[in-house]
Amino acid sequence: MADTPLRQEEIRMRKIVMVTPYYAPKHGGVVRHVEQLINHLPDDYHITIITRPHIPSLPKRERIGRANIIRLPHLPSYAYPPIFLSHSLRSLLQHADIIHLHDPSPWLWSILSLLLVRRSFFVTLHGWEGRPPTFRDMNVRKLIVRTARKTLCVGSFIQQLYHVHCDEVIYNAPSPLFHPARPKEYLTFIGRFDADTDYPALARTIPIVFAHYSSLKKVILIGDGPLKESVHTILKENTIPFTDIGFTDTPHEYVNHSLLTFPAGYQSILESLAAGALPILSVQNNEREAYLSTLPLAPCLLLLKQNAHTTLQSSLESFTLYTEKRMRACQHVLTREYTWHAVAQAYLSLWKT
Repeated sequence: MADTPLRQEEIRMRKIVMVTPYYAPKHGGVVRHVEQLINHLPDDYHITIITRPHIPSLPKRERIGRANIIRLPHLPSYAYPPIFLSHSLRSLLQHADIIHLHDPSPWLWSILSLLLVRRSFFVTLHGWEGRPPTFRDMNVRKLIVRTARKTLCVGSFIQQLYHVHCDEVIYNAPSPLFHPARPKEYLTFIGRFDADTDYPALARTIPIVFAHYSSLKKVILIGDGPLKESVHTILKENTIPFTDIGFTDTPHEYVNHSLLTFPAGYQSILESLAAGALPILSVQNNEREAYLSTLPLAPCLLLLKQNAHTTLQSSLESFTLYTEKRMRACQHVLTREYTWHAVAQAYLSLWKT
């Protein structure tokens, strides 16, 4: 469906306050979501971001692009209400046309502050913890959704996983920087080297992958986490050439030249597909399988259940038969239906209600 111009009729709000756990220069899917959303909102919107520093040296206030950034101290959730009720923030919140919280669990007690200043707010739930949700996880989200004016969810699986109601469901979009490029010679890890991504198990499959795809020259590691050293060890043991990039502002330079990827999260799945790379993911529990299988682009993914090493060979053989045709179809859907323009339109529609 082609993009239509953003309509501003009957949209009175101009001052937007967004509250998010982190913001640039930190990397991550939520950060990219908020950045792209801001870039695609109408030009006359005044945007303020309230966030926390991921490193102590970041300034308390600065301007990044279109947004004024306010960084609060990194404190436990229960310590934020007095800060939100301080004169400067209280005035900012009271005069905002829209207050929107992204992944608000760290700000749970701050919701009380918003209620005390008699301000309604909107919420975006971006994802999950990467493990089966606990009783507390579910109750926190239920409380947030019940107190919010409206809730937007990134993926329909959030409704099933946490038993909450979503007023709007979206699926994000890739950055326009991601597109197919030649040569396709990398296999790229993208994101968190953590338990939920099962990266060491995927690393053990790489000799099979390299034997199957003779065009592959190198493994690229983008991101960080506690299991990265384990991946290093496995690659060295199998004499697989690799380059550890760490976090980078230009992941597209590597993903665009990737034949396959091991993406950690949903945003990196989209960007892999936009670059014409086949995303391969390990599925270790029912919740992760439900999360991945409910995505509209699930047929574009190669999901490895249980023992990734033993199932990959047969999976690659069956996938190779129609990978090119499938990837072209996936890219066609992606470029037509998954745009940041559409995401911005969803927010504008939500805010009008």
